[in-house]
Amino acid sequence: MQLRVFLSILSAILIGGCVLTPEPYRETAVYDLTGAKAAKLPAFKVRFEGFNNLTPANRKMLFRQADGRLQESPYTVWAQSPELMLRRYLNEYFASDYMENSTARCEVGGTIYQFDLDSRAKVLRLGVNYEINLRRADAKSAFSGSFSTEAPLETADGAGAAAALSKCAAKLAAELETKLLSLK
Repeated sequence: MQLRVFLSILSAILIGGCVLTPEPYRETAVYDLTGAKAAKLPAFKVRFEGFNNLTPANRKMLFRQADGRLQESPYTVWAQSPELMLRRYLNEYFASDYMENSTARCEVGGTIYQFDLDSRAKVLRLGVNYEINLRRADAKSAFSGSFSTEAPLETADGAGAAAALSKCAAKLAAELETKLLSLK
C-alpha cells in the first residue's frame, strides 16, 4: 500500500512538473517589406490612399496548410497589417521631391483580395484591385485594374514570407509605374 501511495505521489509530482514548467521564452520576430526604390514620374505627384483588405491576413502570419486550414505562426508577426505595409511601401516607391511642385496629382487606392502564404506550394500570392484617379487643373481621369502575382517562399517562415512579399510588392509597384507613365 505504501508503495502505491509513493508511486502515486511521485507520478503526480512528475506530471505536475511537466505541466507547471513554463515553455522557455521565445522572442516574437517582426517582419517588414524591404527594397522600395524611387520611381521616375515627373509629370505628377502620386499619393496612395488606403487599401482595403478582404483577406483573413492581419499582423499575425497565417500559413495555409494542404487541407485549406490556416495555421497562425505564434512567434512571427508582420510590422503592420498587409494593407498598411503595402501602402507604405508604394508611398516610399513613388516618393520624390521633384513632384511637389506639380499641378497634377494622382491618387491610388485599392483592395487586397488575395494574400496567401501557401506552405504546401511554398508560394506567397498577392492579388490587388486598384483604382487610379488623376486630377489635373483642366480634367479628372479614373482608371482601374487588377493585379495578381506570386513569389516563392524560400523558407516557410517569417523571413521567407517577408522576402516573398517584398518581391510581390515590387512587381505591383512596377505594374503601377507602367500604368502611371502611360497617363502622361
